[in-house]
Amino acid sequence: MAAGTEDARLWFLGGVRRAMTEACGLDKALGLSGAGLRKLQARVWQVRRDALLAKAAEAVSLDPDLTEWARCQRLVAEIAHLRRAGGGGRGLAEAPSEWPACRQYLFQASKLCRTLPQTAEGLQLALKRNRSYSLGSASTMMLADYP
Repeated sequence: MAAGTEDARLWFLGGVRRAMTEACGLDKALGLSGAGLRKLQARVWQVRRDALLAKAAEAVSLDPDLTEWARCQRLVAEIAHLRRAGGGGRGLAEAPSEWPACRQYLFQASKLCRTLPQTAEGLQLALKRNRSYSLGSASTMMLADYP
């Protein structure tokens, strides 16, 4: 038997033993249950960031007939402007009051999460994630509402 196969067999047997002695699920005993999951705090910050991105998308134009895609394209230009203005003003506590409302929302969003979507596609995905039917967890939204 190959060494890698033997290692995998021992890992699996150890997981089965642990699952039986600790009365937990096999996925947890094998260390697989947390794979791909993010911490709740990061998820809450992302929900808040996406809510601010939605406000920025609303504020980018007063034209109610402007499509979501067109708003996202305009926001990409605003995000680029923020990046050129010294890393999004990370050294500032608050956005300057003379900035447009959409840029102020983007500034607040960049304070929550280090990265903002850099493309219109990424912004559109964030806006879709922000809708209540696609959040995936009501408890996360409740936590995001209470800072």
